[in-house]
Amino acid sequence: MAKRPRVEERRHPMATKNQLGRREFLKAATRLTATAAVCQGLAPASARGSASARPLGAIPVRTLGKTGLDLPILGYGGAALPRKWANPLSHEDRVALVRYAYDQGLRYFDTSPVYMESEAILGEALKDRRRQVCLVTKVESTRPEDVRKLVEQSLKALQTDHLDILLIHGTPGLEQMSVPQAMKVHAELLKLRDEKVTRFVGLSAHGYFDKALALIASGGFDMCMLSYGYIPRGDNQIWTAHLTTLRDACLAKAHELGMGIVAMKVLGAGMLGAWSGHIVPGFDKQRLSQLPAAAIHHVLQDPRVHVLNIGMRLTEEIDANIKIISGDTTFTPEDRDVLAQFSAQLYDTDSIKRLRIEGVSATDIWTAAREGNLDEVKRSLAAGTAVNAREPQGGATPLNISAVFGQAKVAAFLIKQGADVSIANNDGNTALHLASFFAYPDLVELLLKNGASVDVKNASNESPLDLVSADWSTELEGVYTSIAQAIGIQINLPRVREARPNVATLLREQKAK
Repeated sequence: MAKRPRVEERRHPMATKNQLGRREFLKAATRLTATAAVCQGLAPASARGSASARPLGAIPVRTLGKTGLDLPILGYGGAALPRKWANPLSHEDRVALVRYAYDQGLRYFDTSPVYMESEAILGEALKDRRRQVCLVTKVESTRPEDVRKLVEQSLKALQTDHLDILLIHGTPGLEQMSVPQAMKVHAELLKLRDEKVTRFVGLSAHGYFDKALALIASGGFDMCMLSYGYIPRGDNQIWTAHLTTLRDACLAKAHELGMGIVAMKVLGAGMLGAWSGHIVPGFDKQRLSQLPAAAIHHVLQDPRVHVLNIGMRLTEEIDANIKIISGDTTFTPEDRDVLAQFSAQLYDTDSIKRLRIEGVSATDIWTAAREGNLDEVKRSLAAGTAVNAREPQGGATPLNISAVFGQAKVAAFLIKQGADVSIANNDGNTALHLASFFAYPDLVELLLKNGASVDVKNASNESPLDLVSADWSTELEGVYTSIAQAIGIQINLPRVREARPNVATLLREQKAK
């Protein structure tokens, strides 16, 4: 019988060797039951693959660094579950899919609130197997005071009273924060760890590895999840050689500190997997079929990596990846050749060309909001950008940006998607402050109808009305001109002069209600 991963009699769910004494650990390891992985008979035919459960131990096991968790090296990425992200299965079949992954030996299950219904599906699928899995979710907030509330929401969706690992999400999250901001969020995670709401804390990073490296080097994290694949890409960016060097430095420092290391984007977000034939349609079909194995072998040659977090939408994908991982994982010259040949054609496709380079994009959500590009705003949200994501320099949300540039259609769409009208930028200016100052009556009216406060003060103790109550003057015109020069925009001064009284009237009327 194939060797099983070590499973302990637990004082606490998913107890580790670090938490149990050596003698107690060895005793517990002998209490394995032969029926631990009996197949549960997944009913829906569309979610079924092979009819029987795979013996635990068919998938090789590695220890997740200093967490002490012994885990099969194939993890399940919950970003593959949302219908909006191309999962074709019904809710019931997706629940069955997760249970199938468990029955085949997977134990690391990763999710996030930004993956829409993913947390709820995992919660339903794993509620009766909770003690046998490593359950991972993330927080996206840049505001420390929001962390606890968001984690409580995740716990409810996941139908559990604790997490095994809680991460600061990379995108949205770390990408939108400075290192000091991220460490404040980290402090909240440590409080939750002390309260045993989560057992371990970590971070994820798709790019921006300079910030990730600083966090890793702080020594305050138990594990990290990093983009690591043959295609040097993150969420929606292709890296330069410099960024790849920083990613490698993250790996080295995490390994030096004994942290658990999880690799994501192993298949290049599907570019080397399910979507390869669509992206490069002329590539030889037999060679296409070799790509997933080659990509997985490429990452597994690095012994510092403990788990591969891969999104799998169908049982066939689970079966295929288990077959790869439980076989000979040597990275061969043939693997190298097929990856190189495919990549040579891939880099000439629109799929690559539309990705941003090293985290800078002409079509990120803030630029799209500035330009009134509603299609790009929708694409960014569909790709996982949070509707209230703050841009790194000034802390403005997409709604704040749309208010500055008078993009009413974008603002209306963002509000429908849940944008918070009360969020202020780093100067304390809300969307209403900005729409008022730049004199867009239609936007001011929209924001007021959706609950924006006329009484809120910015960092200079000014309300939106304070910003437009003064009569027009040469001095005021100079203020607008200076601001336009400072932030690199053009302001239509005659339009602003004409519209300011209308904005002031709207605000006074609202204040009088």
